[in-house]
Amino acid sequence: MFKNKVTLSMIQKKYGILAGILLSLCICAVIYYMILLGNKEEVSQIFREGEELYASKEYDKAIEKYSEYLSDMTTGSDSKRWLAWQRLLYITVQLKSDFEQGINILRDMEKEYEHDVEYMPYVLKEMVQVYHMKRSKEEVIHTLEKLMTSNFPLSQEEKIKLYRQYIVLIAEDTRNLQRGEEQLERCIQKEEQEVGKWCEYELGVVYTLGEQYKKARPIFNKLIGNSQPDEEIHYSSRFMLATIYGLLGERKQAIEELKAIESIYPNRDVIQSRVQALRKTEKNEL
Repeated sequence: MFKNKVTLSMIQKKYGILAGILLSLCICAVIYYMILLGNKEEVSQIFREGEELYASKEYDKAIEKYSEYLSDMTTGSDSKRWLAWQRLLYITVQLKSDFEQGINILRDMEKEYEHDVEYMPYVLKEMVQVYHMKRSKEEVIHTLEKLMTSNFPLSQEEKIKLYRQYIVLIAEDTRNLQRGEEQLERCIQKEEQEVGKWCEYELGVVYTLGEQYKKARPIFNKLIGNSQPDEEIHYSSRFMLATIYGLLGERKQAIEELKAIESIYPNRDVIQSRVQALRKTEKNEL
């Protein structure tokens, strides 16, 4: 009987200690929650101050506030953080023309949004623009390649624009043509039909720039055969085919291709001047 009473007392003592521990934990949790709420409110106030300074065009002070707000990764809503990043980037690049610091900001954004398919394409596209302002051509090309090889949900128009921008840069240095070929061949295999056919077109352009006319001509002929005369891909391919004929000295064929698109080509003066130049060259050779 005595033994049972002792055991009961021990149990009561044991659970009393546990209850005390649980109570202490609850109190700590409440205190932590109150501190966190206070911290969040403090950080939100920093953001509001940044917005007020931005609105009053006190940009240097606004930069300080936005930077302070963004320094704490644990607070602030996604939308507010994103707006703060945009404000900071705009002031730095567009208003202060500090491209080097602009790239630093974008690199920090890239780290934060690395796995965010909504925000990351914007970060990379902005990076392309800032590198372009810095005249860092190789960095522009590298960033475009990042965008092109990603799985971001870009529209067909955006993808086509990226590839065409990429080839314009690649074409400035013939040493990069092989690099361009590889990217375009990957595009043809991977992308949907509308994007893929433009990559075929650009591949034909790259072959032409590399004087690989035997490879380029079948591509343009294929694109012409698979499109309607009023489609951009059609008259652009015929224009490139005319260019190849001209380079090979086959001026009659070149003129025929140009005349075929004269009425639909966006800049009719270009067609007419090309035809005149080809005819003038023919006369000089007679």
